[in-house]
Amino acid sequence: MNDNNDFDFERFKAEAIKGMYAGKPLNGEKGIFAPLLKHFLESALEGELDAHLHEEKALGAANRRNGKTTKRVKSISGEFDLESSRDRSGSFEPLVLPKLYISVILGQAYRLNMGHAYR
Repeated sequence: MNDNNDFDFERFKAEAIKGMYAGKPLNGEKGIFAPLLKHFLESALEGELDAHLHEEKALGAANRRNGKTTKRVKSISGEFDLESSRDRSGSFEPLVLPKLYISVILGQAYRLNMGHAYR
């Protein structure tokens, strides 16, 4: 698939239908839904950061984007690398997939802490 700024839903839909006819699984490492979940999470994180930076600006803080970070995320749709922007002050705390959280299962984000999963 394309990067998160150029996600082509019609292309995804055509590839998903083709994959279904070819017997590709819906979920899992090479599943049909992994690119869609990745795009959704990246878009949600970008939207959260936009709102955070807008709020910071309204409060008079001189905060802005400061590069990107990547983390490996586990989900029912398989594992994938999630790329998200970060802010210069480090005050951005995403809600959809908080820092230190590495797993998304049935709409809930989980973090790994000393080998145990916590919500």
